[in-house]
Amino acid sequence: MIIFLANLQRIDPSVIEAARIDGAREPQILWHISLPALSGVIITTAILAISGSLKTFDLIYAMTGGGPAGQTRVLSLYMYESAFRGAPNYPLANVISTVMVIISIVLIIITRRLGKTFGTQED
Repeated sequence: MIIFLANLQRIDPSVIEAARIDGAREPQILWHISLPALSGVIITTAILAISGSLKTFDLIYAMTGGGPAGQTRVLSLYMYESAFRGAPNYPLANVISTVMVIISIVLIIITRRLGKTFGTQED
């Protein structure tokens, strides 16, 4: 939220004032001025959220260890259990980690393409 607030404060107030004088309503100002100005930040935070959601192993393992009846099991915890608990199944753990990387790459590519579609200034 701090990143969004800082970038909202970077928007020139005279542009918003000129849009209001020209008769733009709040949804139009949001869609045509605020969102294009924030598109780079939206892309960056989406990529950070994707990478953060795929590396949730440490907190879940420390707090529940997979939880009651596996209710809090995530891909990274399943990968760890496949590789290091019981009879190790290294090929399965390798496939799980590869799928996690592919999922994150696909999500990042989709996020960046959506950013280019909606006019982000970042490369």
